Amino acid sequence: MTSDREYPIALGWWRGTPLYLRILGAVATGVAVGVAFGPHAAPLEIPAKLVLRLLGALAPPLILLAIVQALMRAHLGGRKALRLVVLLLTNTLVAIGVGLLVANVLQPGTWSNPAPAHAPAKAATGADPLAQFLDSVPKSIGGPFSDNGAVMGVIFIAVALGVALRSLRHHEVRTVEDLVHVALTSLITILHWIID
Repeated sequence: MTSDREYPIALGWWRGTPLYLRILGAVATGVAVGVAFGPHAAPLEIPAKLVLRLLGALAPPLILLAIVQALMRAHLGGRKALRLVVLLLTNTLVAIGVGLLVANVLQPGTWSNPAPAHAPAKAATGADPLAQFLDSVPKSIGGPFSDNGAVMGVIFIAVALGVALRSLRHHEVRTVEDLVHVALTSLITILHWIID
């Protein structure tokens, strides 16, 4: 893995900025571009969908492995175990509360009255290669392995994990904890490719 010092100054600054500030900056930029360009900003929907689909594919296994690793490494006993349970329940309840508050107070989607979308006319010459590419990007890590999965989705996952695991190929795996660490580290590496 490379350190931040090896990146150009602008990229080092970007990587050094906390994720929440990057997200807030992206939201503000998106709003500004949407207001400024209106319907002409529609082509930006393609990269946005691609990033959201990739993030959606990584989220479940990241959450699973992060929780498994945290629970495996935690030294619990007595009051610490009770504190962990209380923190997990509090975190879950706060997340549910924020979601309900946003849904009921802000009521997203009720402010606009969009015109019904017209079905796009399909080209008679064949399918759009970009659409085929976007459709082959997996929606979840396990999706391509299901009965309806596409081979291209498996190839995407295999290439991403293969490249991500190159930096961990000499990491010794003796315990289940080591295996979870390798899996989580590889998924976090892929996550950084997407958000950085």
